[in-house]
Amino acid sequence: MLWTAVLLGGAAGMSPTLALRHAVRVGRLDIGYLGRLSFGLRDSVLPCQVEVFGAGSRNLPGRARAVRQEIGPLLRGILKLRGARHVHGVFELASALGGLTAAWRVHERPEPWWLRALIALFRVR
Repeated sequence: MLWTAVLLGGAAGMSPTLALRHAVRVGRLDIGYLGRLSFGLRDSVLPCQVEVFGAGSRNLPGRARAVRQEIGPLLRGILKLRGARHVHGVFELASALGGLTAAWRVHERPEPWWLRALIALFRVR
């Protein structure tokens, strides 16, 4: 919504004094739901950007570049799944997988088998 407002001539900004309270039902306060939410957010940003601004309006990352950018967070997320930083690992892993699916989608290509396998293994979709 923000990008559409800017595209229509509106302005956007940030302020450290702004605050937002987001009420989440108790049933959704589990790591599985929050991991899927993290995946969905990253999965939607790049396609939304392309839809609002067009594919040529920004240097659209190719699939190979997306893999290079996301491989570090993906591996760190997997390593953090064991131990005290488990929650951080779920978010990092889910976010990286969402970024990868977005890259394939904006290039209108099917997801590769290994990406579908990781998404199914970690149940982030």
